Amino acid sequence: MSGKLYALSTGPGAADLITVRAARILGSLDILYAPAGRKGGDSLALSIVREYLGEQTEVRCCHFPMSADSAEKEAVWNEVAAALVQEVEAGKQVGFITLGDAMLFSTWVFLLQRIGNPAWLEIVPGVTSFAAHCRPRKNAAWRWNNNRWR
Repeated sequence: MSGKLYALSTGPGAADLITVRAARILGSLDILYAPAGRKGGDSLALSIVREYLGEQTEVRCCHFPMSADSAEKEAVWNEVAAALVQEVEAGKQVGFITLGDAMLFSTWVFLLQRIGNPAWLEIVPGVTSFAAHCRPRKNAAWRWNNNRWR
């Protein structure tokens, strides 16, 4: 099997804040899975990375319901995880994008629980919002002051 799955972090929300590694991988993918907040709706994560996609990349938006219905959410997570594995087993270079960092409060972690940690998986970290927020306008880093982070 020569397929590979990349979990790609989009960073804090601006196309110029994704990592160079993520941008390079995005340009080489056969298939990109992008989460959408609404069924048939646009994907914010996709809008961030669209400029980096190669012409050959097929985009598949998938809706992840934000509801209290655990069975509904589990069904979608299982379906998307199975589709990702199937594409990799077919030899495809597959990506899944997620807002922020893939390993921090992300939709990706629910898919990772189902996929496991196979050799054909690479997780590409992103710039987290709190790291990006290290005060570029004030030119000041976070510091501990009077028992508080400021």
